[in-house]
Amino acid sequence: MKILNETSSVINSHRLNSRILRLRAWTDWFEEQHQHNGRFWLVIHIVKLCVLLAVWVYFTFVLVSNNTETKITKTLVTAMPNEIVLRKVTLAQDYLKITLRGPIDAYLTEHPQGGETFGAGVRVEYRNSNLNEIYQHTALWNIVLDSTAKNGEATKFFEIAPPDAEDTQAVVSVESKSATPVSLLIEVEARPMSNRAVIYAGLLIILLFSVLTANILDRTFVALLVGAIGIAVLTVLCDRPDLTTIVSFVNFETLMLLFGLMVIVDRMATTGIFNYLVVLIYRVSMGQAWPLVFFLSMLTAFLSAFLNSHNMALVLTPITIRLCETMALQTQLVLIIMAIYANLGGALTPLGTAANAIVSNHPVAVANGVNFVNFFGHMLPGVLVAVLVAFPLLYLTLRKRLFRLDQNQIDRMDLMAEGMKPPTESLLQLIAQRELRQPSKWWLKPGDNYNHTLARLEDSYRIRDKPLLIKCCITLAFIYLCMILHSFRGVADGGTLGWVILLAAFLLIILDNKSHLDGTLEIIQWTILLFIAALYVLTETVARLGLFKWLGDHAAKALSEEELRNQSRVAIMVLIWTTACLSILIDNIAVTNIMLSFCFEVTDSNQLPVRPMIWAIIFGGCFGGNGSLLAAMSNQTLAWIAQKAGYKIHFCRFFVIGFPIMIVTLVIGSGYLLIDQTLTRAPNPLSPNVNKIYDFRAE
Repeated sequence: MKILNETSSVINSHRLNSRILRLRAWTDWFEEQHQHNGRFWLVIHIVKLCVLLAVWVYFTFVLVSNNTETKITKTLVTAMPNEIVLRKVTLAQDYLKITLRGPIDAYLTEHPQGGETFGAGVRVEYRNSNLNEIYQHTALWNIVLDSTAKNGEATKFFEIAPPDAEDTQAVVSVESKSATPVSLLIEVEARPMSNRAVIYAGLLIILLFSVLTANILDRTFVALLVGAIGIAVLTVLCDRPDLTTIVSFVNFETLMLLFGLMVIVDRMATTGIFNYLVVLIYRVSMGQAWPLVFFLSMLTAFLSAFLNSHNMALVLTPITIRLCETMALQTQLVLIIMAIYANLGGALTPLGTAANAIVSNHPVAVANGVNFVNFFGHMLPGVLVAVLVAFPLLYLTLRKRLFRLDQNQIDRMDLMAEGMKPPTESLLQLIAQRELRQPSKWWLKPGDNYNHTLARLEDSYRIRDKPLLIKCCITLAFIYLCMILHSFRGVADGGTLGWVILLAAFLLIILDNKSHLDGTLEIIQWTILLFIAALYVLTETVARLGLFKWLGDHAAKALSEEELRNQSRVAIMVLIWTTACLSILIDNIAVTNIMLSFCFEVTDSNQLPVRPMIWAIIFGGCFGGNGSLLAAMSNQTLAWIAQKAGYKIHFCRFFVIGFPIMIVTLVIGSGYLLIDQTLTRAPNPLSPNVNKIYDFRAE
């Protein structure tokens, strides 16, 4: 992003974007330790290099020495009334996935209500070579038929171990229960979902979490590396996906949304509107410290909700640092408060954080009616209460510390005062005019040197490109109009979030009359997009290994011990608090992506409503972002910019302030979701007209 620094010059966007995720606010600590104990850190470096090389050799050998193979057996079965038809299959694994296509009521088949008439039954059997003796078999999968649904589809996973016999043959048994002939297309695919595969999947998640937490490698590289290891594990287990399948793992709607927002916010930043809004806040607060911090927090929360919290950390941090130096406020505290409110406000809309974009663009969430309007409507009460409650707590705990400056900031303020140019004649006239026009009574007493400081800020931070700002406003109006219309059934059905944001970015580029795209492409934070894409691949790989099914089955058993009316409440509490606690250790983007897959397994296994679980993950991810400096990308971005300006935000300092706010806001979010669950009746997990859209879940 193009941002103004304290002297109102522009930081080169491409330099910031290429380094923003590689540098961390605590990197200097490692450098200092390396200087004091160089031999020790040299050994660490050599060990890290050897481990990376060993990992590279492993997955390179596996991927190069094994071909991509498709292990799907397709067969058409027609069963006459009350007839059983057998089809031979070869099973290389104890687990297999069977997909049925034909006149099937997919919803009632996967979510039976108790009064259905089943038209067919499917199970997997081991028989003798003559097929006249059954050694063992799975439970019968009852199929509900619907003659009007010609393209119905249903999927189920089966587990069956081979018997201790020599002449065995695996078969798929189709039993007709209908008065008319039944024709079904059967697809049988072996799946490496064994206890060993689940262990491998768990180790992949542990590896991702531990390396990201240790912060010894770039996060994007870690996600790509662990994803490649996951593909290698699938290959060893004879389930290597081809390149087309791997690309299909990535939800490009999310990447399109983030790409478009980066372009739009960058163009808005060049107009000077964000700096102008911060100066306006100084004017409204009359130069008083805590009113200014309050209005600045509200502005950060509002802009984060509609333009992404990470983007707001980029564009608001530099001018805030300048303002803190001007008003002699402790810069680190003000920036931590800003980071807290960026996370709180980011929970309000699907655009607020990258984690929100991942959730709202997931096919299952879309199929359950998650859109901009109901997302905003469901999150608004909880976010509003959290935003209003958090500030009094911050004020009570930090009201005196805000004015305690360390020697570093005092020195920087002295340097700034020495380098400040004397006021020009026009600036002196503006100051004099303000002092003459000031009212006799103020709603708030002005701070020291209020008129002088305000005149300087307004002179330095004006809106520099009004025509471009108007074009940006047109673009934003297009975005929110389309998203609101898309929320109503039958209106702008194709206006999904990703496409709307991308089309809006194209509109702004056209209106801005850019003849070359080099400058626009330079400001895109490609490492963020690649990080999210790698997480998609890793999540789907882990799903293929059966971890989410295993977790879902165990969660289903645990929830089954609760009363039926309490199962949703228990699941909500587990999701919101688990997501938040895991976010303390690593970025909430990775946590949200993994918890989302687990959520869908739990809802399917226990027939729980999906939407309340989605809101729980959003609250947990966004409010959990205040738990530590590592918890949200906006936190790390803000800390990096602060460090470049000479202000270091330590992990412990952020934790001491942010963690209590996280606990309080999570209690608010939990209470709100429980009340909402009690007062409203959530819809069923999937509506009957929703096709199968999540291939690797066990239904």
